[in-house]
Amino acid sequence: MSEYQHYEFQAIDRPLTSAEQNAVASLSSRVDPHPRKAIFTYSYSDFPANEVDIVAKYYDAMLYLANWGTKQLIFRFPSDLIDMDSVGQFYVDGCLTFHEYDGYVVINIFYDSEEPTGWIDEVNILDSLIPLREDILRGDYRSLYLAWLATTKYERRNGEIEEEPYVPAGLKNLSPALEAFLNVFEIGRVELKIAQNESPDVVEMSDQAIQKVIGALTQEEMVNWLIRLAQGEELNLGLKFRRFVETK
Repeated sequence: MSEYQHYEFQAIDRPLTSAEQNAVASLSSRVDPHPRKAIFTYSYSDFPANEVDIVAKYYDAMLYLANWGTKQLIFRFPSDLIDMDSVGQFYVDGCLTFHEYDGYVVINIFYDSEEPTGWIDEVNILDSLIPLREDILRGDYRSLYLAWLATTKYERRNGEIEEEPYVPAGLKNLSPALEAFLNVFEIGRVELKIAQNESPDVVEMSDQAIQKVIGALTQEEMVNWLIRLAQGEELNLGLKFRRFVETK
């Protein structure tokens, strides 16, 4: 079986500048500059840089697939929107790790399958997983728990796990993105069912509760949020406000 590796990077929050596109394009003569995406494929060589560093500098997501069974999914987040104590509960040495860079947190999920993947149909796989990034930003850590299940498979079989993370709510109702994650990272339905039995239902903050908190905002707080909106701070402003509301 011949070797095949596929790397796909995507920029979500903002497009790359021309200088950034050229910097990425310099990694390979076969990659054309693009403001949102870069794809590298290899049959007899390797990616010439550290993929975590490339995501930290330029992109918000990366998917790596190799036909011998290795899979890797990386997401980058603004550091002020990630609760490191919460996500850190899912840490798995060498497999599910968290890297802090200047203004960003990068989550790296690395998984080696027991069996070779064989033929890889990489079309739209990363696209199907992108919604998981938004989930994590909203404090929905179901994907991280599933990643923990995948990356501790062998240790759990051998009884080597001393402490498990909490089971997040909502595993009984999986989104298409979570279903795609199950397939990519080969999580069995039996172990998923066990986790689903322990997973509580999601309790959403009602519109009435949000309105109550908004009504209790001080004049200074309200003016501050409106100024940020008026000045065009659109990137993740809704998430920041929701996080602010949830602390009240």
